[in-house]
Amino acid sequence: MDEAWFRDVYQQSYRPIASYLQRRLPKGSVNDMLSVVMTRTWENREQIPEHLQDKPLPWIYGVARTAVGEYEMLRQHQQEEEIRRNNPHAWEATTTEIAIAKEGVDPVKRALSVMTEPDRELLTLSAWEGFSTVQIAKILNISPTQVRVKLHRARGRLATLVEAFDVDTSEGEGDL
Repeated sequence: MDEAWFRDVYQQSYRPIASYLQRRLPKGSVNDMLSVVMTRTWENREQIPEHLQDKPLPWIYGVARTAVGEYEMLRQHQQEEEIRRNNPHAWEATTTEIAIAKEGVDPVKRALSVMTEPDRELLTLSAWEGFSTVQIAKILNISPTQVRVKLHRARGRLATLVEAFDVDTSEGEGDL
């Protein structure tokens, strides 16, 4: 796994990883995060499982997922600090309260906004990224059976939330 290997890996993974990052980060952060992901890939290339060394894209998605998680935690912390600084007595809404307040937003988006990060990640890796259960298992470093069970449960929770938000949205339409 030398520089030639990395050039090939970079060329194979640049677009899919950039697309993944574009769907999760503000536009101005994508290139920086792509650099972080590729740097970590190079620095940790010895940790890539042997069966993925020729096609390490699932492993790189795992690196990107970790980097996005770190970015989101930092961003959330910075936002909370700014709110506390500007208004120390600010009302702290729960994610559910925020989602309910988003009237007019698609029920699926509202539902995803209140789901746990692991559920949201499973659903988006499956639906948006188009990964199979086996590929998701490699990305998350868990067994395919665990992925199937977790994905089944996450889809059930999503369906329940979408139904609740859809009912909430349709009830208000008759008041016009």
